[in-house]
Amino acid sequence: MPPRIILQDKPALMPILVIWPPIALVSTCPFLYIASTIKDFPILNTLSIGIAILFLIATISRLLLDLADRQSTLYTLTDTHLIKQTGIFNRDQTKIPLSKILGVKIQWALAGQILDYGNVIVLTAARTPIKLYDIPHPRTWEEEIQRRSA
Repeated sequence: MPPRIILQDKPALMPILVIWPPIALVSTCPFLYIASTIKDFPILNTLSIGIAILFLIATISRLLLDLADRQSTLYTLTDTHLIKQTGIFNRDQTKIPLSKILGVKIQWALAGQILDYGNVIVLTAARTPIKLYDIPHPRTWEEEIQRRSA
């Protein structure tokens, strides 16, 4: 009989959607300001616009990579194992029997407490903690893992 899925989720998108747009704004605005105020030196104007565009492209690229990483990550709690699957091109899977789990704790940032996402750290008998990043409803995950691993 296949294991029964208790919980399954991907990392929340909110943390990266909140972080990257302000970074793009902060990194490009000074150069756009310089470009708009310095009219006497066209080379500085062009250089400032070029640098702003490069920062914008780098920020958008990083945002897209983070989105792809989050969409390729899957956390699953079954009635027998905790499974963490990650990777875009190379798929990695960590599968921990519930009997090997010693404890669970939650790391919550202020935004995570408000929007109900956080990191769930699972302590194992192998002394290697498993970290489930930015998981929605971390309290539910913590309670279910503790209940099933006891």
